[in-house]
Amino acid sequence: MKKKHYLYILPAAMLAFAACNQEQDYGEKANGSVAVRIKAGIEDFQKQTRSFPTGDVTAQALFSTGDQLYVSDGEAHAIYSYNGISGEWSPIQTDNYLIWKEAETTYNAFYPGNSTTASLTSFSVPHIQHDEPSIALADYMTGQTTYPSKPADETLQLAMQRHMARIVIRIAAFNDFGKTQPYVDTLSISSGYEQLVIDGTPSGNPVGIAPLKGGTFNGGIGCTYTALVVPGAARADNDFITLRIRHGEEETEMKAAGIPACEAGKSYTYTLTVKKNLLQIDDVTVEEWTDATIPGGEALPSTPQPMYTIVLEEPGTLTAVMLDNAISEEGQLAIAGAMNTTHDLTLLRDWAYNIQDRGHHVLKTLDLSGVTGWTCLPSNAFFNHSALTSYENHMIRKVILPASVTEIGEKAFYRASALSEINLENVTKIEQDAFHDCSSLVELNLKNVTSLGNGVFQGCKSLMQVELGEVNEIPDYCFDACSSLTNIKLDHVTRIGYGAFKGCRSLNNIRTDNIISIGEHGFSGCSALNNINLEKVETLGNDAFISCSSLTEANLPNVKTIGSEVFNQCESLKKVVLSETITAIPYRTFGDCNALTDINLNSITEIGERAFYRCKALSDVNLEKAASIGNNAFEDNTSLQNIHLSNATTIGESAFSGCQSLKQVSLGENLTTLSPLCFRDCESLTSVDLKNATTLLYGAFMGCKQLADIHLDNVTEMQHSVFSHCQSLTSVHIKNLPAIESSAFALCTSLTDVTLGETVTTIKSDAFNGCSALASIDLKNVTALEDKAFWNCTQLVNIDLSKVESIGSNAMYATALQSANLESLLTFGANAFQSCKALTHVTLSEQLSEIPREAFRDCTSLSEINLGHITSVDYQGFYDCASLSMPDLSNIVSLESNAFRGCSSIGKIRVPKLQIMKSSVFSNCGTVTETDFSAVKEIEQSALAYTTFDALDFPNCTKLGSTILLSSTLNSLRFTTNQNITLTSTNALVFDHPESTILYLHESKRPGGNGSPLATGPNVWAGNTWKEIHYVNDNGEEVK
Repeated sequence: MKKKHYLYILPAAMLAFAACNQEQDYGEKANGSVAVRIKAGIEDFQKQTRSFPTGDVTAQALFSTGDQLYVSDGEAHAIYSYNGISGEWSPIQTDNYLIWKEAETTYNAFYPGNSTTASLTSFSVPHIQHDEPSIALADYMTGQTTYPSKPADETLQLAMQRHMARIVIRIAAFNDFGKTQPYVDTLSISSGYEQLVIDGTPSGNPVGIAPLKGGTFNGGIGCTYTALVVPGAARADNDFITLRIRHGEEETEMKAAGIPACEAGKSYTYTLTVKKNLLQIDDVTVEEWTDATIPGGEALPSTPQPMYTIVLEEPGTLTAVMLDNAISEEGQLAIAGAMNTTHDLTLLRDWAYNIQDRGHHVLKTLDLSGVTGWTCLPSNAFFNHSALTSYENHMIRKVILPASVTEIGEKAFYRASALSEINLENVTKIEQDAFHDCSSLVELNLKNVTSLGNGVFQGCKSLMQVELGEVNEIPDYCFDACSSLTNIKLDHVTRIGYGAFKGCRSLNNIRTDNIISIGEHGFSGCSALNNINLEKVETLGNDAFISCSSLTEANLPNVKTIGSEVFNQCESLKKVVLSETITAIPYRTFGDCNALTDINLNSITEIGERAFYRCKALSDVNLEKAASIGNNAFEDNTSLQNIHLSNATTIGESAFSGCQSLKQVSLGENLTTLSPLCFRDCESLTSVDLKNATTLLYGAFMGCKQLADIHLDNVTEMQHSVFSHCQSLTSVHIKNLPAIESSAFALCTSLTDVTLGETVTTIKSDAFNGCSALASIDLKNVTALEDKAFWNCTQLVNIDLSKVESIGSNAMYATALQSANLESLLTFGANAFQSCKALTHVTLSEQLSEIPREAFRDCTSLSEINLGHITSVDYQGFYDCASLSMPDLSNIVSLESNAFRGCSSIGKIRVPKLQIMKSSVFSNCGTVTETDFSAVKEIEQSALAYTTFDALDFPNCTKLGSTILLSSTLNSLRFTTNQNITLTSTNALVFDHPESTILYLHESKRPGGNGSPLATGPNVWAGNTWKEIHYVNDNGEEVK
């Protein structure tokens, strides 16, 4: 094999960025007006060039795809984007562009039009310029020209003027660092000023700029940094260059002081040598940076870098040594001749992956244009999953394929994340995942491609422009996650595959004139897409346009099949035209289409679940043919006002829930069952005809605040909460229900008239909870009131409870009931009549034996209740019944704590069968004139506290709790048992004025007797000094 080395100059236009003459696509010419076309360039508009910040000082570059230009005619303005393939400027919004005027007009422009810091009159320099897109945003240029009238070629020619200066830092060498090789960690270049106005006056303070790091030189030791700065006078007191060097474990910061003066349109190159303790500027050159003279109108570096070419005379002869010797310092490599796609290409691929580990230059540019005999680049050509731990090629940036290549194999450039340029002009077929995750690709010319595989460009997040040939199908995931793609023409395409453009969030201009079928997720997440022609589409797959938040209209006159969630979350969609052949709207097809106001549903018979969920602007829909409406179908349609359901047979759960403006509902005769929550929170609904309804499921009309009157004549089943929170409901008529279900009318605060039929026997829990206007109700045959049945019905005065056999907890809580005949009552629950402050008389059934916990608590007017047959009262059973007087407690055997606490009118307490007095059981009971505690053996804490007695007699009590008589008064106290008395606390008998009380004890308690420990002195017993202490014998007779 012969080996040749020779100087090879790169082709002038690797990707054929030649301008074409095709018609621009923006806007119809309305009223005879003519759109302004654009040409722009540095001083010489014919070349359509801008600065080339990273090239030679005199070099210019063609405007690149995505470059933007702001143009104003004094009255209107538009932003234009450059297409590197066609060589044309197009408005970024197809309906916003300048038109020629008959009068003389001055046009002003600035570049970059997408800068957030630039205007026609001023510019603020970006602080971050560390990559080519960001440094391009710093290349501020303006242009102005005046036209007396529309020119013949309809083209506005803008000669742009540069306002920035360029600083280039070249670090040539590192000296005096010893054996440890140093490297630049960070470098900052200071601009003397932050802002610039159009007359060239700088302003603001100095700002540090993170520059763009360029290529290496001097055998890989040297490196280059470039930044664009605001020109102006020198600022000697500020640092110009700040450099941080790392060498081994050490870090050194160096600075060059004094920001130099600089002029607009000039390039300043500083060559530095970095020593261990010194930053040395060796050379400064200043050159003009405004020359736009480019031979042939093409942009080239003025001094091309050499590239050595390996020429193979026989296939299978490529070696790693050849590659090591041929690659340039800039990472350029060219191979020509008889290179095969087996041994040679595999070796090249693996060498490219491993070269960095061997200390050689990383492959960045690969020219294979001289290779012969190739028609297909094979699968995995530049992807070797076994060679990379991350499965990604971060290195190769540019590839020139042989012109003979017409096919690209599967995963040929899979995850080549640095690849930004490749020539595909002659390619006709690209297989699956060929360029998957090539995240640096910006534009592609595929004009001859007729076949694409699945996922070909998936994840190409920088891809902005694609020119397609006669491709009939965009396959699955083809452009998935191409988040920068702005426009594409699909003139020949009839089918869009699954996820083909999913996540193309910048896509706003697309031709789809011949598309018949769009697969699932075809355009999902295309949030910038605002207009698309769907007139020929017959099939729309699931999620086809989900989250296309800028889409405003969908015209589907020929569609035959629509999948679920097709337009879900299309927040700007206003108008939809459907084919008359469509009879069903599937699941969430138009969910969250907040702007939708116009849609024809004339032929629709079936509406799926959440089909129009949260369409908040939709005010009128024709549902007359709809037989089935799914769950949540129109939930939260807050503008919907009227619906006619004349043919409906089923309405799903929450179908119209939250339709706050809905006023009228017409139900057909075939609709007998209303599903759960179907009209919940329809706050404007005033009436509904339920004459055909037989079944109302839970919450059907919950929260319908304006609903005033209902008749349930034919309803035989009604679940819980059906009319709860209907605050305007005044009248209810019920005939055939066996029970009023839980919370059925809870918090219906205006309800005054309730008519129950003979069949109603049970009022379930919370049925009328909080019906604060309800004054009376005829319970007729009702035998059971469940928990909180009439809780807080504060106006309820008249109610006949004589047939009621069971009452649940809190059933009558806080009602205005004055009397209660409970002669049939067998059981009732805790708090049943609590806080019934108007209740005065209660008649209890003789079959009752217990009063439940807090049953009559806070019934402050209760004065009379028959308790003669009651044996026990639970905790706080009559707490604070301040009017209760002399109840019959003769059969009481058990009283829980606080049972009669606060019964300040009780007068007499006779409990001859009670053995244990629980804590506070009779505390705060006013003045008691008569007692019977003959069976009491134990008295717990505060049992008789805060009560006034004349005399107390406990003939059998042997155990006293603490403070049993706290703050009470009495004249005499008798503990006459002959048993030992146990005090559980030293303050057991603390009460008011024991020195005025006569104490009677059994004679065994006198000093020296069995109880002598409690007798500690004359008239002293149990810690108190008494007025007198008398002793009695077993017969109760007093002894001396």
